[in-house]
Amino acid sequence: MRYGKKRKPITRLLSLITALALALPGQSAAAVTEGSKDDYEELVSKYATADDRMGYTDYLIRNPQVRPDRTIEISAADLVRYEENGAEASPLLQDDYEGMPGSSVLTAEDSLIEFEVTVEQAGLYDLSLVYYPVPGKNSAIQRCIFLDGQLPYEELSLVEFQRVWKMDAGEAAVNEDGVAVISWIKDNQGNDLKPSSVEIPQWIESYVYDSEGYITTELSLYLSKGDHTITLTGLREPMLLRKLVLSNRTNAEDYEAVKKAQDAAGAVNTSGQMIRIEAENVSRTSSQMLYAQQDQSSPAIYPASPKELLNNTIGGNSWRLNGQWMEWEFEVPQTGYYHISLFDKQNFVKGIYVSRRITIDGAVPFSEMEHYGFTYDSGWREDVLSAENGDPYLFYLEEGEHTIRMEVVLGEFAQIISTVQDCVTQLNSIYRSVIRITGVAPDKYRDYEIEDNLPGLEAELIAVKEELDSAIVQLQTLIGKKSDKEAVLITMSDQLEELIYDQERFTEVMASFKVNVRATATWITQVIDQPLQLD
Repeated sequence: MRYGKKRKPITRLLSLITALALALPGQSAAAVTEGSKDDYEELVSKYATADDRMGYTDYLIRNPQVRPDRTIEISAADLVRYEENGAEASPLLQDDYEGMPGSSVLTAEDSLIEFEVTVEQAGLYDLSLVYYPVPGKNSAIQRCIFLDGQLPYEELSLVEFQRVWKMDAGEAAVNEDGVAVISWIKDNQGNDLKPSSVEIPQWIESYVYDSEGYITTELSLYLSKGDHTITLTGLREPMLLRKLVLSNRTNAEDYEAVKKAQDAAGAVNTSGQMIRIEAENVSRTSSQMLYAQQDQSSPAIYPASPKELLNNTIGGNSWRLNGQWMEWEFEVPQTGYYHISLFDKQNFVKGIYVSRRITIDGAVPFSEMEHYGFTYDSGWREDVLSAENGDPYLFYLEEGEHTIRMEVVLGEFAQIISTVQDCVTQLNSIYRSVIRITGVAPDKYRDYEIEDNLPGLEAELIAVKEELDSAIVQLQTLIGKKSDKEAVLITMSDQLEELIYDQERFTEVMASFKVNVRATATWITQVIDQPLQLD
């Protein structure tokens, strides 16, 4: 069972910000808010340090699980107010920009833009933005999102919207082996030069996601029937905004249901077809750090040379951060079912697997592709996308052009990492409470009467140990075998058990307690990285 401190109304945070609306987020609030961008930044700052801050999971629990089958579009040109550099301003409007019909609004890095929306049916709505990444500092776009003048939950204090990149290289051409490869620029030794990346701006519709990756689904807002305000404040980079969309898309069904429906529609297997895509011929990426790399670790990589350094792979440690994606275009010669296999290497993260969300033509083909896992192995191998029983999945593709995208996600590890992160926060709080009594270097022969001075300490230790133990059990269940990734968490749990029995022991183990808390925090940074290399 998960324990936590009782939540208090978020409006306590607003006591010093009287200009902001005091209605609870999601309850009807007809008026435009009056808070400045500085007021909103102060709200976020207070929220970040508040003991009663709310996360997305608690937000969902507190609101009715109703998802209306409705779509509400808010044109950016229908804004009700706009601020730039701390002052009211008139935004720049662009009509029919880069093929997008209608008026779009250019929002600066240091901007505030607000919209009103009328909701006919109360419920949870997923929020998405249609935007164009105008030139800036080549970084991901960051925004903070408020509802009715308040921050609904912690994850909306920073959300990211990606740019689109491609390698500055020539088009791929079929070589003597019948493989489409890029003719890379070479140095005077015959080695391929590493390519640079160039931005290829385009209109993008993106749902709002947790930038940390702990929540793997789209983030939703609960809206009661009536009028509401949605406010976006800029944190980094400008953005050309076309519209906001509130909707609820249908989740992908599992493989069995999808396959059954496709069979019933007349889908059949293909025969004698093979579509080969060299991974380094990537069409688009979300980061300028994702470009072709050189690997000489195996002659099985294509192309390979014992003498020259060739651009023959992509990914690895450059492709490890939540939300990073790569996309490839390909053409299907015959309609029907296909297997998908990859020649990949996952020798980066031992003891667990790394995950990718795999989409075809912008959609997850079936739910198992929401977070497909790649286990550890020492070298390169062929992975056929398969079910847990080893049966390869069949993907239905129609004749013509398609795209396949692979995106870094935490998958089933997201909840475990989030739980451990919560434990680290509690452990640091316990450490600070104890050293207020003992100091950072306590005398182990002195009686500090810790139990009397901190009467709630035992309950706090029990609560964090139960939460940590639940994370360990989840990790063991997920991996299905012993893993070296358990060791750090088990060590921390064992020390907590010792301290629950006798809190006065803090004077003897303070140094090791601090080391173990730090090791638990480091565990998060190790597990959150999800590298994978493709040939």
